[in-house]
Amino acid sequence: MNNTASTADQTPAYLNGSYLPLSQASISPLDRGFIFGDGVYEVIPVYGRKPFRLEGHLQRLESSLRGIRLPNPHTREQWGQIIDGVIEEAGARSIADLQRWRDKKLIEILKVSGEG
Repeated sequence: MNNTASTADQTPAYLNGSYLPLSQASISPLDRGFIFGDGVYEVIPVYGRKPFRLEGHLQRLESSLRGIRLPNPHTREQWGQIIDGVIEEAGARSIADLQRWRDKKLIEILKVSGEG
């Protein structure tokens, strides 16, 4: 088996209130973010299982969402809990994942407008 495919299968995602393997995450083809591209993308580096400058990233995320008039679905505290959960899910998968999380990783947030 290809190591890249195996790693992608193990990568955790948070989608619509649930943690799941990235390989199982999907969005509807009717999602406005998919069709029209109205969404916001923010990347947060993670070092030693800690998000780097999280507060600044969350401020930029809020500002970007306001800029395109897209409601923020979470408070900063909730975003922090979600991000911590993704990091925890990544570490809980296997010893190999724990080893990988010692190095730099990225948390990628993509908020789109949804269907309708």
